[in-house]
Amino acid sequence: MATIQKRNNSYRITASCGYDSTGRQIRKSITWTPSPGMSQKQVDKELQRQAVLFDEQCRQGYCHSESITLEEFCVKWLSDYAEPNLAPKTVAGYKDKIRRVYAALGHKLFPRSNRRILWSFTRICGRRVCGET
Repeated sequence: MATIQKRNNSYRITASCGYDSTGRQIRKSITWTPSPGMSQKQVDKELQRQAVLFDEQCRQGYCHSESITLEEFCVKWLSDYAEPNLAPKTVAGYKDKIRRVYAALGHKLFPRSNRRILWSFTRICGRRVCGET
């Protein structure tokens, strides 16, 4: 369940997104600011709705964040791209080797701009391999 904290004119909504590879809890948060002119009852109702929506997004793995760690990105890339598109032995080899990458760089933040570039590159390379252009 998401927690709500009042902060001046806004609210911070925090939800748990599971645990990382070291067993630490992953928590994501968003800031919600009520529209001017809303009554306190409207603010409370909308705040609860936003908290439930954000908590559900976190449970489904769609937490909005500007940056994620390299490890989180690699896990998502393996499940969304590598497993459906690459040979099982290739995926197994990547999973075996990636443990060393996690140990050295897994905690580093991977900004959204870099993710877009990498996803685009992956899509383009996939089309070239399959004969599409």
